[in-house]
Amino acid sequence: MIRKKLLVLFGVIALCAFQAKKPVKIVFFGDSITEYAVQPAGFITLMQQRLKAENKESRFELAGAGIGGNKIYDLYLRYEDDVLTKNPDVVVIWVGVNDVWHWYGLG
Repeated sequence: MIRKKLLVLFGVIALCAFQAKKPVKIVFFGDSITEYAVQPAGFITLMQQRLKAENKESRFELAGAGIGGNKIYDLYLRYEDDVLTKNPDVVVIWVGVNDVWHWYGLG
């Protein structure tokens, strides 16, 4: 009986060891710089290409959530819809240029 339980336990451990880990979800959240990042020459696309070249694409899931012209308050208003609903492990926030431009009357 104990032998059977040990076999089942080792079987479960072996199955767990061979299960694929879920990829790390990274959301890039910001303004036009982040919006452009998903274009063919954008930094998110380039990062995905690099991960693929190094056979690491299955370990990471990259998503862009940028809207041109957004300021910090705009990101606050769309945080739940554009970030929390994606359930990310990591959030990279790139914003502030529009805030400065508008503060000084340049934009």
